[in-house]
Amino acid sequence: MKLFLFVLLLAIVAKALQHRVRLRHRQRETHLLGAMNAFIARAGDFDGAHVDRVVAALGPWTAADDWDWGRIAYEWRHPELRLRVLTQSQHVHVIELLDPRDCSRFGLVLETLLDTSGNDERAASPGP
Repeated sequence: MKLFLFVLLLAIVAKALQHRVRLRHRQRETHLLGAMNAFIARAGDFDGAHVDRVVAALGPWTAADDWDWGRIAYEWRHPELRLRVLTQSQHVHVIELLDPRDCSRFGLVLETLLDTSGNDERAASPGP
């Protein structure tokens, strides 16, 4: 009987911990979505800013991709939004809204929110 009660207690504790983890994950996703929407509304304010300012606004990035010659693409992913910030020497030059369903490396750009790269070609193309 004691063993049964002990196992039952363990199951209850495990279920409570599982619920807590799910709740924290949901809260983190809700916070990220709110931060991403606020960031999109003021994307122009980040022109030339150091990537640390973007991290302060959005939190840690989901993925980073070193393209070439100091050009790094940082991404923040949420089931409803996907943002890519392109930097040169850690300073923001391009901010793009990507299709969140597209999980490929370069992704489908839905909208360019900021582009001060000065390139005639699309700034997001990593090739020469």
